[in-house]
Amino acid sequence: MKFHIYIQARVNSTRLPKKILKKIGDKTVFEILVERLKLVSNSEIFLVTGSQLLNNELIDKAVKMNISYFSGDEDNILNRFYNASRKFSSQNIIRITGDCPLIDFELVNEGTKIFSQKKIDFLLNYIPRTYPHGFDFEIFTAGALENSRNNVYSKYNDQNLFLSTFMNPVQEMIKSKTLVNYKMKNNIDNSDIRLTMDYLDDLKLISYLYQKLYKTNPNFTSSDILNLLKIEPQLMNINKEFV
Repeated sequence: MKFHIYIQARVNSTRLPKKILKKIGDKTVFEILVERLKLVSNSEIFLVTGSQLLNNELIDKAVKMNISYFSGDEDNILNRFYNASRKFSSQNIIRITGDCPLIDFELVNEGTKIFSQKKIDFLLNYIPRTYPHGFDFEIFTAGALENSRNNVYSKYNDQNLFLSTFMNPVQEMIKSKTLVNYKMKNNIDNSDIRLTMDYLDDLKLISYLYQKLYKTNPNFTSSDILNLLKIEPQLMNINKEFV
């Protein structure tokens, strides 16, 4: 089974502007994401971003890295994903947000195996939350995405209002009672660990973890991250106010 990875990112983020282009060492967060996601089996990576005008700097980076991109609605991410899936003829989509540079490719690979073996429409790993914040992902079929988009679209009389309204691409799938879903759970509850990137303190912690672990193993996993946090528990104080 082939998977299309959609990196959901835009330059005009509110809490930490241009976070997808922030540098960790000599690489941008986007470059690190792509580097780690290339280790996901049977997959192809795409950038799914907002308007070309507002995100040209990120789009230029993707083009230089030979990553195909889709530029769509700035706010309505559900519609953006739907149109991207039509452009790329995607059948099975993995959604990764741009604020998760430490995403664990091994965990995503585990998800793709489950998705391939079971007859499901939608898989996620954060309800209930047992993995750290920052390891979040979903896998869903193009059919589930299309149904979600059409269900929401049918509730709007004004197309411009629909397009200008913020819409999470998976919210309708989460609420659905007809889709067959699967919820991945960790054996240990690590929900108190925050490795997502919304604030400068988040970036400080992620930068430290990435640079220290990368030196000994460029393809480090979540186990390596959690082991380092056990050895240096004081690191958790860096962004504790946002946990």
